[in-house]
Amino acid sequence: MSATQPTLVFVHGVGTNQTIWRSQLRHLNKRTPALALDLPAHGTNSARVRYTVAELATYLREWLGERQVPNPVLVGHSLGGLAALTVALQRPQILSGLIVVGAGARLRVMPALFESLRGRYPRAVEFIDRLWFVPGTAPAIRIKATVPLSEANPEVVYCDFAACNEFDATRWVGNVDVPTLVIAGRHDQLAPVRLAEQLQDLVPHADLAVIEDAGHMAMLEQPRRFNAAVDAFVERMARPRVAARSSRLA
Repeated sequence: MSATQPTLVFVHGVGTNQTIWRSQLRHLNKRTPALALDLPAHGTNSARVRYTVAELATYLREWLGERQVPNPVLVGHSLGGLAALTVALQRPQILSGLIVVGAGARLRVMPALFESLRGRYPRAVEFIDRLWFVPGTAPAIRIKATVPLSEANPEVVYCDFAACNEFDATRWVGNVDVPTLVIAGRHDQLAPVRLAEQLQDLVPHADLAVIEDAGHMAMLEQPRRFNAAVDAFVERMARPRVAARSSRLA
């Protein structure tokens, strides 16, 4: 392994766990070292729940430090993307790069989603499933996210969405000074493309990849296109920075 070769570290989002990254780990590990983790109170991680994005960012920094991950590039989805953004601001020197998926500098969670989580949880899972995926997505793909969600603690999922709703980085993301890729699903209902475009405009050295025929779960809906965007970004990181800052995938 090259001394400067990056290590991709995948961070899941609301109500899921590291299993949503299986397609990425299988593909990307062939050329770039890649890891994934469960956030506190998710998946196999029994650590106490973190109630804010700042707390999650602290956890990520500690996780990277304890494992001495070489040249980490955080790849964060949704809530994980907000935490990764925060790490990039607080400790840019510990990162080689940043990939933010399905997120923005400011997220607002629709009140109807919180209302659904106050009711019967299985119905909330169905509601979230409809928001996560583009219509017509195969059930075999949907269950990769909805099974972890259905098995999650409803209170933790509520806290995840609350943390997203309270996050606002619009005033400081311009200070993020690491190579950055913003990935958005063309039909994302929770983090629309306009938020990704705004984030690209605010963050220096940021590229944008819009994944067609995908919603909030682009890594599951269009894994080949998603992986190609990550591959291209890692390759660009090895080259000098150029003026062009936009990469759109058909």
